[in-house]
Amino acid sequence: MSSITVIGDVMMDILARISSPIAHGSDAPALISHAMGGSACNTALWLAVQGEKVRLVSAVGHDDSAQLIHQRCESFGVDPQFEVFPSVATGTCIVIIDETGERTMLPDSGANIFLSQGWCVNKIEGDHLHVSAYPLFQPSTAPGVLAALAQARTTGMSISLDLASSAPLESHRGIVHEACKYADVVFTNEEEARALLASPSHESRQVLHNRVSQLARITVVKQGPQGAVAISGDLRIAAPAPQVHVVDTTGAGDALAAGFLATWLKNGDLNAALESGVRIATEVVGRVGAGPYADVTRD
Repeated sequence: MSSITVIGDVMMDILARISSPIAHGSDAPALISHAMGGSACNTALWLAVQGEKVRLVSAVGHDDSAQLIHQRCESFGVDPQFEVFPSVATGTCIVIIDETGERTMLPDSGANIFLSQGWCVNKIEGDHLHVSAYPLFQPSTAPGVLAALAQARTTGMSISLDLASSAPLESHRGIVHEACKYADVVFTNEEEARALLASPSHESRQVLHNRVSQLARITVVKQGPQGAVAISGDLRIAAPAPQVHVVDTTGAGDALAAGFLATWLKNGDLNAALESGVRIATEVVGRVGAGPYADVTRD
């Protein structure tokens, strides 16, 4: 068993599954459900159900959502170390899931943007630190995350970083490159990699993979229905994804990171780690909701 600290966002997700295009200015029928969310929270939960000792460092409001998330984290064996800000709400994300299973997110970060440097640095412990890049996109939280990364490196923890989202990467390349300097493992998809590296659309996949391999000792490139690739120096390992009916892609990348880390931290086997990550990600896309639970609630 590894002892892992995860730093990043926690959210309440409002999931709207639609079967037809949104009718702007009118109505579009949807199936609405609620679930815990946030990239860091998703990864922490998937790590915990694989038997890892997990601490989740984040920020919440003093509200019903925070209480629910706290209770459910504990029920899965995650140690929730939440900095509480009574004057703001816990983060909320509206997730629109189209008929192909692709998701579009409308996040309100809420309390997440107030996570303090002192809280980040003082709450990390264990063998490994995993960071979701979302707090790096906020000027209020980025310094704390960088300080936590530096602290983790000083104390000998291994480190992983998930690049999180392509759109904000384009305007936060500098801070994310700084964070990558601390990382042993970087998780990205090709859109995120292109955004971070300012890669032109005509650049080949091979050239992109060569460039992205410079981000860390190990780079894991998520490729959706094609599976994933792990790159370490001249080594390239691919794990194809099995065919599955895609219901909801929300959180698939977070789950892949958890599956990879749980195996890699045990034995360093890149092939087994990648296969584990793809297997769990495939499980996630087959139903609504990002976490390892069957308690998504319908309105």
